[in-house]
Amino acid sequence: MFGLFKRRSDQPSFMGGVWLRWANAFGRVQRRLADRLTKWTSRYSTRTLKVALIAICVLAGAVYLNIALNAFTGKIGGRQTIDNVSIPAHVIIRDSLPAASFLPKSQQQVSSIRRFNHYMDSLQSSPNGKLLYDSIMRARPGLHDSARMIESLIEGPE
Repeated sequence: MFGLFKRRSDQPSFMGGVWLRWANAFGRVQRRLADRLTKWTSRYSTRTLKVALIAICVLAGAVYLNIALNAFTGKIGGRQTIDNVSIPAHVIIRDSLPAASFLPKSQQQVSSIRRFNHYMDSLQSSPNGKLLYDSIMRARPGLHDSARMIESLIEGPE
């Protein structure tokens, strides 16, 4: 009888241990599936199977050819538009700023920022301070980072 799904009888083994057990289990599943498919296709004639195979190949080829042609022509869907990128209002662009307008002007403001950074850093050393630090971070998430950034800008590149 015509067997479409055939088994291989000689299979060289190069695995050992657990992998060999997995490979054997996978081989058993493959053999069961091959037996079922052979039994299922045995009721069809060779001519019917060849026609079905050709039809599937033509259908798959047409789909893949369509995908390939659309990739080169670029006419898949609707027209694609490119939108302008908008910059949020809170973003500071360095080139557009007049000479560090956001930096503190007086020495009192500078020392206040440094004291705040020192205070926030010292809060993390004790358990009660850690609770206070966490509550401040929940209420004002970017405050400490902003203060550090301003302090680093004041000090400048060293």
